[in-house]
Amino acid sequence: MLNRLRKELGEKLVAKGEIEVEIAQLKRAIASVADYVDETPETEVLLEIEEPSLKDAVRTALRAIGKAATATDVRQMLGELRFPIEKHVNPIGSVQTVLKRLIADGEVAYGHEREGKRTYVWVLPIYGASSSLANQIADKDRDQAKRKNHLVKSTHGAVRSRR
Repeated sequence: MLNRLRKELGEKLVAKGEIEVEIAQLKRAIASVADYVDETPETEVLLEIEEPSLKDAVRTALRAIGKAATATDVRQMLGELRFPIEKHVNPIGSVQTVLKRLIADGEVAYGHEREGKRTYVWVLPIYGASSSLANQIADKDRDQAKRKNHLVKSTHGAVRSRR
């Protein structure tokens, strides 16, 4: 029974990921067409997309690329995903900083150099579509575990320093 439930959950997560991709594509299409028509409250509600952090956006971009990518490739994918990377003073530097942090966290590894440029590869499992809810939950769980681990380490350090 447990195996059957796990299999069913996996199938549902894959289906959900596929639906999320379709929703994202529809939102992109609406955003493109909305530029040519008057905005209505209904359109604005449809386009309300919670802006992810740069870290989450880079994760999604790497998963979407699906192979070794340079920082420039990631920045380009962020544009395709409609992430407002231009808000950053140094977009490529910000992407490189996030990539280094993801390497330190074990989520990304260096790939083979391409034309003298360093590449990056997503190394963790991918659940459905690159921006699927399952991937977002896995990302949040990793971030929470890291924060909790950091808090425990800093608390233990504070206890030791008082002795």
